[in-house]
Amino acid sequence: MGMNSETGTSNVIETARSAAAQAGLDPGKLAQEMGAKLKDVAETQKQAGAETVMGVARAIRSAAGDLERESPQVAQVVRSAATTIENLTRDINQHSVEDMSQALIDMARRSPAVFFAGSMLAGFALFRFLNAAQAVSHANPSESGSKATSGAQR
Repeated sequence: MGMNSETGTSNVIETARSAAAQAGLDPGKLAQEMGAKLKDVAETQKQAGAETVMGVARAIRSAAGDLERESPQVAQVVRSAATTIENLTRDINQHSVEDMSQALIDMARRSPAVFFAGSMLAGFALFRFLNAAQAVSHANPSESGSKATSGAQR
């Protein structure tokens, strides 16, 4: 009568293997190459993110210097936050993307509730960041347009 899903899946997999072999592609090698490229991209993004976060830490430390005259206690707390951010960034830089992903998987297995809460918090922070970035990108074209107009009137 009808074909069961297991047989259908096997046929699709066999057809894909056959097509790949006819095209001269080795699926295992292709997957390995793609994995290596993804790893390289992830490492590059990790480095770029770490540099950005270190810049934020330097800005926080600078703000602490400005606060020193008005409120030494607040300046100390801000400086401590900058140090914590710098240390965390250095720790991230010292580990590979593979190490960090494995640590994340291990943490999710050990305490799923903490992992879920952290994921929700990270998602919320990412949402806020993307909304702020979008608002800035929409604001910039009008500013540059008004500057160009004022420059042309001179």
